[in-house]
Amino acid sequence: MKFVKTESEYNLFIIGNIENFGYDRDFMDVYAEYIDDRIVSCVMRYWNNVVYYTVNSETSQSVIDLINSFDYKYISGKKNVIAQIIGRVEYKKFTEDFFAKISDLRTVRKIDYDVKKANTEDDLIKVSDLLVTIDEFSHSANDLNDFIKSNLYSLDSDNDDNIYLIEEEGVVISSATTSASNKYNAMLIGVATDKARRGEGIASDLVYIIAKEFIDKGKTLCLFYDNPAAGSIYKKIGFEEVGKWSILERWIMSIDRAREHFKKFEMEDQILEFDTPISTVELAAKALGVNNEDIGKSLSFIVDGSPIIIVVKGDARVDNKKFKAEFNTKARMIKFEDVEEMTGHAAGGVCPFGVKDGVKVYLDVSLKKLGVVYPACGSSNSAIKLTISELEQYSNYIKWVDITRE
Repeated sequence: MKFVKTESEYNLFIIGNIENFGYDRDFMDVYAEYIDDRIVSCVMRYWNNVVYYTVNSETSQSVIDLINSFDYKYISGKKNVIAQIIGRVEYKKFTEDFFAKISDLRTVRKIDYDVKKANTEDDLIKVSDLLVTIDEFSHSANDLNDFIKSNLYSLDSDNDDNIYLIEEEGVVISSATTSASNKYNAMLIGVATDKARRGEGIASDLVYIIAKEFIDKGKTLCLFYDNPAAGSIYKKIGFEEVGKWSILERWIMSIDRAREHFKKFEMEDQILEFDTPISTVELAAKALGVNNEDIGKSLSFIVDGSPIIIVVKGDARVDNKKFKAEFNTKARMIKFEDVEEMTGHAAGGVCPFGVKDGVKVYLDVSLKKLGVVYPACGSSNSAIKLTISELEQYSNYIKWVDITRE
């Protein structure tokens, strides 16, 4: 830890994951490269995300071989670090963001709004109502049940991962989230404001309050932004640009995982693909010309630190008491941004076919009321028609469970 703490802001993901999970987890590995008994590089694999940090001016071939041995989707790190491996690892897309941090507030602002932390499901519903109206966030909030489940952890979290909001007459007009928090810093993400209220400085007030809270705790708040206009707003508060963060993305289309899975059964030609998204039960049912209940809804949860998928009838809802009775833990859905890393399929296309190794699949008894079912096939615009016996055969399910209500 001493090595990565020298630039704790750049290494907040590494530090946070080690603090939260330790070193002995099947979904996470931490590697160190030594020269003369001195650590010079650190590589972390978290599911299929790789974070790389080094003080060397050139990346060794052993590190390149290590990274290439992973089934990764993303490699990220400081710009000058990632520049060393371009051309030596496989990737399809390169993106770069400004990286900024705040240690001191530049000015004292008079805040006219009350800022609160989401602490009830009702708060999460109100935040979701805001996010679905904003293009860059709507994909993460368009399924209210999933949004609530994936953010319940923040309501009783022991760390500084929180959702902050500003309300006016019972309606959330601005929100922001802190994540990847550790003893030294945290990342600010998802800063959103009601479109009709932009230009009033509401988001700036919210960010100011959050930054002040972390500064008062002796922590550094960090954020990414991708355009100078947004940066100028943050700089007025006191954020300082410290460099750039680079991301290499290797596209592994999750529908291809499902297609390869069905090839084993000569069923790949049965996958249905549409020109528009059918990522919700309602959209899928309309496109397929069936009832909502006929859709096979795949829900992803964390149980004992590992991901599971439960396929339920389209109009069924999770019964928390039944879930706890079956799995001896509260229902905790995988966070939206972690779904693909953990399961192999992106949110909106999660299915039990072609999942990553270690993902356990269960079928809910609600499905037994159906003759045929239409689950997704790894993308937001795909589905396949299966009988219940075919679903049993092709899903590699562990067992039937009873965790839903009508």
